[in-house]
Amino acid sequence: MKTIRLTIVLFLSSALTIYSQGTKLESLKAVDIDTLSYLKIDKVIYYKNPIELEYHVLTDTTFIPAWYNAYCVNSNIEHFTDYTKDAIKYFHKDMGVTKSMLQNYYNEVKASGGTKDRIKSNEKFLFNSYLYIYGEIWLTLKKTGEQYVLIKGLNSVNRIKNLRFNQSVKEKNLKNERTDSIKNPINSYLVFINSNDTLKLVDQFHVLNNVLTNGRKYSIGGDLANFKDILYRTPIYIQSEAINGKRIFETMEKRKDGHKKIKESNIP
Repeated sequence: MKTIRLTIVLFLSSALTIYSQGTKLESLKAVDIDTLSYLKIDKVIYYKNPIELEYHVLTDTTFIPAWYNAYCVNSNIEHFTDYTKDAIKYFHKDMGVTKSMLQNYYNEVKASGGTKDRIKSNEKFLFNSYLYIYGEIWLTLKKTGEQYVLIKGLNSVNRIKNLRFNQSVKEKNLKNERTDSIKNPINSYLVFINSNDTLKLVDQFHVLNNVLTNGRKYSIGGDLANFKDILYRTPIYIQSEAINGKRIFETMEKRKDGHKKIKESNIP
């Protein structure tokens, strides 16, 4: 991975919106990530009740995703008691981030009123107002053994109350979902690396556009319908729902008549 400057990593206060990897890759062949032979899919989680972030803050803290600390280093400085000291451990070392870089970024965000005020007062940040995470794909790059976690979500300027997605089916079914009511929705990717059992933020452009696409040979499909097609093909996935204020995780196993629940837990 190449070393990059923090000013690049923290563009628009968010590397989160890779928006289906951008228009520059539109000419490349779009593929489903589970069809790439050089990657091994270790675990897939589907959030029927998506994880909602409002101005980069979890609206429900009864469940804290494994990637949330690494998410916040780039997007929510207020998450950390001492941002400069605590956040640096969640940047992958190859990014070359230093405490002085973090201090400068912290000063910049605080000078604009903090994370929330910065988004609300600046039109170019508004697409970061709400993020709905509906999927996680845990995978391994076979040739190196590197483990990554790809989270997939949908950005919205406005809050979508009581959002709940449908059951996974074979056909592409985005039109059956309430997200169709969003004007110009932006599909977002964010990728983390598992380093010594800690998820850390990596160079998004390098990993998404080179590592996971084998040297930019493909673009990875990225909407909700695409993710549901992956669920349909996978032998086992984890489905998460929020019931009576409590998040549960159901292990779904593929049978002849579709995926059936074989286990339920309060952790993924």
